[in-house]
Amino acid sequence: MKKVLTSPISVLIAHILATLANFAYSVTPTKSSPLKWLFLAVTLLYIGAWLLYIAKGSHPKVAAVVFSVMLAVSIVGFIIAKFALLADWFIIPAALLVVPFAGFEAIVKPTCCWLVIAAVSVIMIVFSLRKKSELW
Repeated sequence: MKKVLTSPISVLIAHILATLANFAYSVTPTKSSPLKWLFLAVTLLYIGAWLLYIAKGSHPKVAAVVFSVMLAVSIVGFIIAKFALLADWFIIPAALLVVPFAGFEAIVKPTCCWLVIAAVSVIMIVFSLRKKSELW
């Protein structure tokens, strides 16, 4: 069981499940529902799956690459959201990468959610690079 939880497949499954769970929340116009805490819990479980993979998995470099891309996407998303730029090309990559983090909108505004995702990405990059150096 431990080997299954620390495999790359577990992170992929966690991403798919978090995306499916948070997709409805990310597109709803009103986010004042009491269920918002459930979506925040899904987001925190998704982050926990990544932390478990980084801590116990055999390839922590994968997390550094994934969250580097996530950091770039979140910075571009913040710029687009802040300045209300037209970016139809950005919708698909943002939806694939950022929807698992939609639960953060329960505690911050959608524009600031991009910054929270960037902060989480930086923390995960640092954690995975630190873990990588321990393995070498």
